[in-house]
Amino acid sequence: MTGDPGCGHRQPGRQIERTLVSCTLPVAMAMLLAWTALCVVWWLLGLPLGPGAPVR
Repeated sequence: MTGDPGCGHRQPGRQIERTLVSCTLPVAMAMLLAWTALCVVWWLLGLPLGPGAPVR
C-alpha cells in the first residue's frame, strides 16, 4: 500500500508521533474554523457576550 496510510495503521519508526499528528491535526483545524465562524456570526448579529457585557 502506498501513500499516507492514515490513522490507525502501523508504520515503522516514529509511529506514535505520525499517528498522533495525522489524527489530531484535521480535528484541530476543523475546530479552529468552526469556532472562528461562530465568533464572527455572533459578532455580526450583535449578540451580547454575557450579562451586562455588550459586544460594542
